[in-house]
Amino acid sequence: MKELIKKAIESIFSRFPLTNTIIFESYPDVSDSSEVLFKYFLEKKVDEKYKIVWILSEINSNDYPKGNNVYYYKRNASLFEKVKITYILNTAKYIFDSNDYIYKKRNSQIRIHLGHGMPLKYSAEYSKNLGEVDGVLVTSDVFREHYMKKCMVKDKHVLSLGLPRNDYICQKIAVKQFEGKKVIVWMPTYRQHQYKTADLDIISEFGLPCVSDVEQLKKLEQILLTNNVLLLIRLHPAQNTSLLKDIDIKNIHLANDEYLKEKEIKLYQILSATDALITDYSSIYYDYLLTDKPIGLTINDIDEFKNVYNIIYDDFEKNIVGQHIHNFEQLIDFIEDIANGNDKTKEIRLQAKKRFHKYEDLFTQRVYEYLKDNYHL
Repeated sequence: MKELIKKAIESIFSRFPLTNTIIFESYPDVSDSSEVLFKYFLEKKVDEKYKIVWILSEINSNDYPKGNNVYYYKRNASLFEKVKITYILNTAKYIFDSNDYIYKKRNSQIRIHLGHGMPLKYSAEYSKNLGEVDGVLVTSDVFREHYMKKCMVKDKHVLSLGLPRNDYICQKIAVKQFEGKKVIVWMPTYRQHQYKTADLDIISEFGLPCVSDVEQLKKLEQILLTNNVLLLIRLHPAQNTSLLKDIDIKNIHLANDEYLKEKEIKLYQILSATDALITDYSSIYYDYLLTDKPIGLTINDIDEFKNVYNIIYDDFEKNIVGQHIHNFEQLIDFIEDIANGNDKTKEIRLQAKKRFHKYEDLFTQRVYEYLKDNYHL
């Protein structure tokens, strides 16, 4: 019965004319490229012409940017709010989503999928469910074939404009707490999902590849203290962080959302203030190339990972270049290299940057101008 009522309401609203309304979505709420583009719209006074609506998982609008014509709605709210959202979804001219898909209700709507990073792992679910789009943002034509074949996006709709969030990573940000230290950020792909059993047989106690137990974690702490290096660990949102939170370790900070809020800084702004990145099979690799700073890649479980996930490159180490780390000792070597200012893979990373990025700056401005020129924003 509820589904019939919903369809009836949508049928009515689909007959209404499109309105000057823009929809934004992201996860977490008001974040990523969606947030950066939204703030740029406010700078350009787009909200004087358009009503801008955020579709949220949770309502906490006191923390969100204000505008002349900006509104925040929760997905699963009261019946009245649901009807209002249904009206907006059926009559908005523009849709900008980056994580939870917001599908077009009418052909005349314009939907630009901002995404949450370039593919390094292939997700069949993500690809087959993308739906009809008028544009998908990519950082380079290298990814064009992937979106055309895997996501069924038309060639003309694959937009090599760059990701708005990367404007933050290209800024020069100073963080007072980092002064006098070398700072490494570690952003691993999740190994232990907080809601389900991990898919990988090779499991680190803390979700950190190459660190297998408390003894190694304590040794890592000593290396960091000796070399005056601060390690920021940013675990995947799906990763279980409880074990790491329970251990008090100097010079290792869990850079979760609470940490960023306390520092009043965005994730990609803090990345710009770091001296190096450690990651593995995460799309952050592509973005961090823009900083021209060292990248360590922990790939001790790559064979196991390939058995569970579809990595898009047959030869991972040839395509994803950096300082490859296969064990704890090599992890320590990488940290000591950063402490001593040694960058062993600079030249090959510069080549990778040229391959994976068509542009190196002004990403948000480029997207905005494209929308004005092609869709009369």
